[in-house]
Amino acid sequence: MNRNYLHRIFLALGVCITLSAALPASSEPLNVRFSWKIKGEYVPFFVAKDDGNFSRHKLEVNLGEGAGAQAVLAGLLQGNDDIAIVPAPFAMTAISKGMPIKIIALYQPLAPLSIVSLSDKPVRVPKDLEGKMIGVSVGDTVADYLDVFCKKNGVDCTKIQRVIMDPQIRLSQFLTQKVDVLSSYSTVDTPLIEEKLPANKLVSMDVTRYGLVLPGMAVVVKDSDITARASVLRSFLAAVSEGIDESRADIPAATGIMRKNWTASPSENVVRKQVEATLLSIPPAKQHASGWVDDALIAQALTLLQTNGQIPTTKPPSAYYNNDLLK
Repeated sequence: MNRNYLHRIFLALGVCITLSAALPASSEPLNVRFSWKIKGEYVPFFVAKDDGNFSRHKLEVNLGEGAGAQAVLAGLLQGNDDIAIVPAPFAMTAISKGMPIKIIALYQPLAPLSIVSLSDKPVRVPKDLEGKMIGVSVGDTVADYLDVFCKKNGVDCTKIQRVIMDPQIRLSQFLTQKVDVLSSYSTVDTPLIEEKLPANKLVSMDVTRYGLVLPGMAVVVKDSDITARASVLRSFLAAVSEGIDESRADIPAATGIMRKNWTASPSENVVRKQVEATLLSIPPAKQHASGWVDDALIAQALTLLQTNGQIPTTKPPSAYYNNDLLK
């Protein structure tokens, strides 16, 4: 065979090898759906994407807004999305009713719930609710569990006037004192309310201190994907964990990332407070990775869900979660 011909073949092979080495490894697409519109509480996910954590784990992640946990979970089952980020009680209720899904990470062991009031009509302890008007809306967690909360704390719920209102006007109704009390997430609502009031005007009562113990933000997937896509899901959780650490390390930068990805976002001060409150609600990783699900916590939450009539019967706690992807 002609020596020049062989030389050309070797050169061509060398070019092919060089080009294939330069090509990036293919990324696995993942559609992630939040239960609601963008808020500061979702900061670990946006930081993980903006800082390139997902890309380094060979993931192509799309973060999408939702319109309620039930709709998002239905979309998950239908294959519209790969991962749902929802409050854990919604997933637990769905699992109790037979939906084949699991919690694979729980970032907020305690949902950051509170009851807020104004300093001239303060609610500092549960008994102070008596004689007050509370604004309630569909899907309002505190309102949904108010009877259980009253019973736990010796409060006469018949002395609390519940005013049903559209979620869009609840804040304005509270600020104009049409109602005395609102439920609030410290990671979302409280900073928005504080910005519109003079300093020290808002009084906040942490309801988790008085027995309303429900888990918060969770990562949920289909049962079948825990095995079929274990490597991909493990990489996703690792990248989010890095996003949590990076957010803690530089809160101003994390705030900037949120505002950049948030059309018509609140002020920088509000978003920063949401980010700070979110990071406080996520325990630092010590013995286990961020998102580790505690069996006793799930059991406690199931008792509360059943007491409140959210679920007729419960399954063993292990039926609701899987920690394998965090090991």
